[in-house]
Amino acid sequence: MSSKHTRPIDYRLRLTEDMHQWLKANAEKNYRTMMAEINMHLDHARERIEKQSGTKKADDTVESNPSASTKI
Repeated sequence: MSSKHTRPIDYRLRLTEDMHQWLKANAEKNYRTMMAEINMHLDHARERIEKQSGTKKADDTVESNPSASTKI
């Protein structure tokens, strides 16, 4: 996760029971909350994808182009 502390966006996430149990077990093992565990996995996935595709992080794009929007 970014070192910047911004207000997180609320997002409802539906998980299968297996995924929920896996995340819960890993979060406990890593002394994290489930939210921190989910964010860590998403950050790692994003870094891997960006490394493979050679793209910059979305944060860098928005900072270099203030008119860029991340709204869906």
